Amino acid sequence: MGKDKEEKTLTVDDKDRVIAELRAELEELKKAMFDREAKGAVIDQATAELELTEADMKLIEAGCNAYGIGEDNVLKARIEDGAAVIITNGGSRVKYRRGDEKNEKFVKLTQIQVTGVNPAPRRKAILGKKD
Repeated sequence: MGKDKEEKTLTVDDKDRVIAELRAELEELKKAMFDREAKGAVIDQATAELELTEADMKLIEAGCNAYGIGEDNVLKARIEDGAAVIITNGGSRVKYRRGDEKNEKFVKLTQIQVTGVNPAPRRKAILGKKD
């Protein structure tokens, strides 16, 4: 039993080498993933590391205000082809371009679409049973 423990013990230099090898392998896997997905036009590394500018943030904020989405109910948001794409906690996905709210077909989201929580009061239990 003592021999097994001695064989598995690594020195500090060995640990540093193993960590360096694992980090290198991780970087290779990340690069391979981005290369594979870029061929399918799903994602590329430049898009993955894209930062939103202040103008982009203002467009997303305007979209949230137009659709009645609170800041705490935004699951994800990005800019796509000059339009703000917003996904809410309720699972709704909306695209917003400046001035969309002036369109007669524009409709604000309901509370369920925004939050994912039904605001209607619970119904009375049948047979006096409570949940």
